[in-house]
Amino acid sequence: MLEKFRIESLAGKVALVVTGESAEQENAGTKTVVKKPDLKISSKNSLIDITTDKTGKGELLLDPSTRKISDILLEGTIRITQKPAEGAPPSFTATCTKLIYRQNKETLIMEGSPEIVQTGNRYRADRIVYDMRSGKLAFEGNVRVQVTDLSDRRAD
Repeated sequence: MLEKFRIESLAGKVALVVTGESAEQENAGTKTVVKKPDLKISSKNSLIDITTDKTGKGELLLDPSTRKISDILLEGTIRITQKPAEGAPPSFTATCTKLIYRQNKETLIMEGSPEIVQTGNRYRADRIVYDMRSGKLAFEGNVRVQVTDLSDRRAD
């Protein structure tokens, strides 16, 4: 078992940094179970910072042929902050209780009461998918939107 660890991975144009309190390999080294994982994903479009609370847990799944990270599964109270690169879409913050990162598709799949706040507006759905390549968000099942009314604001 590793204590207070850090794993860095570069896959194509995406850099991953995974940190946590502890990690233990399973399934002949194709799965690593992590306690209180945090994740940073850097690409040409954005920097995404993902944190879990003290109950957070995760799994790093490795492609058996390449031994590189293929998927990352997180559970717990999860907070996501997306910071755009120059010319990228506006940033957002999100929360959920389950997150799946698919390395080959460069997507984040948020489940477990996912909510995104972007420019003051709130978006909720059963499932939210963020495509990092295009910067687009997809909302699936029971979508709810709370739009901030900017017409009541006055310029100072």
